[in-house]
Amino acid sequence: MENFKVMKRETMIELGVFAGLVALGVVTRLISAEFTELSNFTATGAAALFAGYYFRNRWVATLVPLALMVISNLALRQYDSFGQMAIVYAALALPVVLGHSLRGRENGWRIGGYAFSTSIWFFFITNFTYWAWNNLYAKNTAGLIESYAMGLPFLRNMVASDLLFSFLLFGAFAFAVQVGMLPRRLATTSVAANT
Repeated sequence: MENFKVMKRETMIELGVFAGLVALGVVTRLISAEFTELSNFTATGAAALFAGYYFRNRWVATLVPLALMVISNLALRQYDSFGQMAIVYAALALPVVLGHSLRGRENGWRIGGYAFSTSIWFFFITNFTYWAWNNLYAKNTAGLIESYAMGLPFLRNMVASDLLFSFLLFGAFAFAVQVGMLPRRLATTSVAANT
């Protein structure tokens, strides 16, 4: 009976973390879309990175960025094609993989490095896709370089937000464990690699 209570509490905590990450991502995406100076300043990459780190089940972790994208995209502009949308969604699986590989090796420098990598990879993948799928840029090296150059202002905001929200999420998690809000057993099993 005691094991059932512990499992039920762990499940409730994990559902709360899942919902909180999705809500944070959705809200920040909607705010980012509303204010031009905040374009791409969202918690999406950080939520995906933390989900990969926190959730034992990789599919559950991958559902975090997918759910927040699907929900927020109901209110945001549509993609130019299904292929473009699929690549953007797939690019959000990379931070989940990075978060999973961070388990047991986390420190401030690694978290910052992984958050920065999340931004850089997303920038390169999505700007290449935008260049390939749209007729705004010439389909040559100069056009590709122009596409990346036009995306630099968005990259700045993305790097800043991925770093900020990653440190906030990982910091809040460490604090919750430290003060006993999150049971140490849950923290240990959530952080432990699951193969």
